[in-house]
Amino acid sequence: MEKIHLKVRVNVLKSLSYQKGLSAFLGHPRIPMENNAFERTLRAPVISSCLSFGSSGPLGAETAGRLFSVLQTVTMNGLNPYM
Repeated sequence: MEKIHLKVRVNVLKSLSYQKGLSAFLGHPRIPMENNAFERTLRAPVISSCLSFGSSGPLGAETAGRLFSVLQTVTMNGLNPYM
């Protein structure tokens, strides 16, 4: 039982050390409470790179990164890059 209390104490103290960053959105309304939009942005490139097997080397990874960056920029500007 003491091990559990120790783990809880360690996790609470660790969380408190992140309090400033975790509560930044309270003082700045433009900062979102979560980063779901960013995570959704990364989802397609991560899945594509896992399925393509083409970016295992440095050159393939760099090319894929540039391509995904261009596609996401086009999408974020309200255009459909696939049309």
